[in-house]
Amino acid sequence: MKSGSLVASPGIKPSVSKLDDSPRVERTARHKSTIARIAPVRYALVAKRHNPCMRDFHKRIKSRRGADKAIITVAGNLLNTVFYMLKKDWVFENFPNFVLRPCNQS
Repeated sequence: MKSGSLVASPGIKPSVSKLDDSPRVERTARHKSTIARIAPVRYALVAKRHNPCMRDFHKRIKSRRGADKAIITVAGNLLNTVFYMLKKDWVFENFPNFVLRPCNQS
């Protein structure tokens, strides 16, 4: 399993459709589970409020793409982080500073 599929499975990753000369259309999937779509977004709202790394990431994306797309991007980033934490057996040593460490160390 790839990290992108973890983001795509609840419908967080926007699908892009481009028809001929029309502009690109990016939308999140609405036919997926509502809870699976909303939960990562709510976690992202909390993370951007309490985590300086996520706050800076959100501000950077918000200045380019807008607030709504920025929060979806932060949610996808959090899902990717969870994916790699599970895959590589990491835990947060310090969440506010976004410091990870291997699980087997104390």
